[in-house]
Amino acid sequence: MAKPQRDGWSGARARLRGGLVAVEMALCVAVLACTGLLVRSVGNLQSVDPGFSPEGVLVQRMSMPGDRYGSRAEIEAARGRIDERVRAIPGVRAVAFANLYPFSGTNWEMLFRDPETWPAQEAPSVLYTAATTDYFEVFSIDLVRGRLFTDADRRDAPPVVIVDETAAELAWPGEDPIGKRVSVDDVLVDGEYVPLWRTVVGVVPHVRNYDLAQVSRIEAYVPLAQSGGCCRTTWLAVKSEGAAEGLAREVRAAVNEVDPSIPLYRVDSMRSVLQRETGLHRAVRGLFVCFGLLALILAMVGVYGVVSALATRRAREIGVRMALGATPGDAARTVAAGGVWWIALGLFPGLIAAVAGGRAMGALLVGVAPWDPLVLGGTSVLLLLTAAAAAWVPSRRMASIGPAGVLKGE
Repeated sequence: MAKPQRDGWSGARARLRGGLVAVEMALCVAVLACTGLLVRSVGNLQSVDPGFSPEGVLVQRMSMPGDRYGSRAEIEAARGRIDERVRAIPGVRAVAFANLYPFSGTNWEMLFRDPETWPAQEAPSVLYTAATTDYFEVFSIDLVRGRLFTDADRRDAPPVVIVDETAAELAWPGEDPIGKRVSVDDVLVDGEYVPLWRTVVGVVPHVRNYDLAQVSRIEAYVPLAQSGGCCRTTWLAVKSEGAAEGLAREVRAAVNEVDPSIPLYRVDSMRSVLQRETGLHRAVRGLFVCFGLLALILAMVGVYGVVSALATRRAREIGVRMALGATPGDAARTVAAGGVWWIALGLFPGLIAAVAGGRAMGALLVGVAPWDPLVLGGTSVLLLLTAAAAAWVPSRRMASIGPAGVLKGE
């Protein structure tokens, strides 16, 4: 009887094939793990509470022509007429004007000055929002403590401010912020700008204004009527009972009734605004899903091919083993084990590469660590099971031929 061939992996070519399988496995683990991290990250991002509700909110930029509205009184009068016309549209629940809104891309930063808490030179920056009374209703921002703005907060009334919870905790930890005095803007007095001291009348939840993945800076809200300058250019925000997109034409018509020379631009729904904020994360996730599936398919094809070659090289040995009493299952496991060994060998470096890749794309990860055990463990199990299945198919096929068939074929 001829002497059985040596182990099918003993030659240089066989080791090279096995090494290529290990490299394929490592790359596949890295790509699949990064895909898993991004899938979890996008899920976390979409579940983040931005601090407001985008439902039914339409926003648009509005600019009052300087040649027609030269004074603050003229601007406020026109704004009041627009407010009245827009509110008359069926389905409109609330209307507000503001210098910015969440994720508007507009940045108004001022100093949050409180001499009892920190020196003026150490005052933190604050996001400064000047808005009309219904701003909080439009964006469904709840009141935590105190009160919201009212029509009584006119320009000639005592200056007031509403702060978010983050600002209140930063400035007055453990204290009641209502009634505290703080400055978030300046006023011109005798040719010199001096801090305008305002009384805190309310506290609202923190709103994420720039990035859903990160907590924004502290925020302070002042009545638009009490803000500095005349705010010729503002955002018009409308809250409707139904879909916001259907309001755009009617809002445009309402503004035209007041003055057709007032332009409205950058018209958008808040739902679309938030979807764009997650767009990059979703696009990268989709790209990695495609790469991950491709890597998995190529890896499985590689495993199948290498194990098939191994089975062919060890055909005589398999036939002899089966002739001596080995079962088809034993023979299949013998062949498959050689392939699974190389698969497992590529797993560890693949996990290291996956963690490194997760660190590299850290800016895209939300609420998940690059070494997340659920993702890495799930990826490893998925790859091992799939690779084992790919290795088992040619092994089982060879073993099912039987010793006579194997030796005859050999």
